[in-house]
Amino acid sequence: MKRITLRNIVLLTGLILTGCSKKSSDVTAFIQNSSRPSGETIASVNKKYFINKSDFINEYNLQIDQLELADDKARELRNDNENQEKYLDEVIMQYIVFDKACKEKITEEPVFLTYLQLVMRDTVYQYYLKKKIFTGIKVSEHEVAEYYSKNKEKYTKNFGSREEAEIMQIIKNQKFKDAYFEYLGSLKEKAVVERKRINE
Repeated sequence: MKRITLRNIVLLTGLILTGCSKKSSDVTAFIQNSSRPSGETIASVNKKYFINKSDFINEYNLQIDQLELADDKARELRNDNENQEKYLDEVIMQYIVFDKACKEKITEEPVFLTYLQLVMRDTVYQYYLKKKIFTGIKVSEHEVAEYYSKNKEKYTKNFGSREEAEIMQIIKNQKFKDAYFEYLGSLKEKAVVERKRINE
C-alpha cells in the first residue's frame, strides 16, 4: 500500500469539513488554518505555516508505520534524531512549494481539483482498510515457529529477536493480503452497483 502523510489526511479532513467542496480556496484556507501556532513550534515558513512539534512527531511516526518494518527497526527509526531532522527539512520544503503554488493559483486549475479528488478517494481507501484490517491482525508464537521450521535455510544459526520480528511481519502481511481480498469481496456483495461498459 502507498504511504499516507499526515498532510494528506489533514487535506482530506478539510475537504470533508467543507462538504468535499471543489473550491480550492476552501482547501487552501483550511491547510493554512490547520498550521497556525499551537503548542511548541519547531519551524515556520513565511510566517504563515507553523509546524507544531507534537504534530510533526505524529506525522514522522506515521510515515514509519507505512513502511511496515519489524518492530526493532521501527523503534530505531523513531529514535533517529538525524533522520527526524532530515524529514523536518523535507516538510519545510513542502510548505515552501505549497505557498508558492497557492500564490500562482495552481490550486484553482481543473486538473488539480481532479487530482485532489483522486487523492482523497485513494487515501481514505488505504487508511480505512489498514485501520479496519491490518491493525487487528495477530501472529502467535506457534505460527512463527511453524514458519521458521519450513524456512530454516533462509536464516542463520543465530536465530534471534530480529529474525523473529521479520517472520512475524511476513506472516502479518500475508494475513492482511488474505483478509483484504475477503473483506473487499464481502463489501462488494452488499453494495448496490450499477455500471455500463465505458465504450458502449
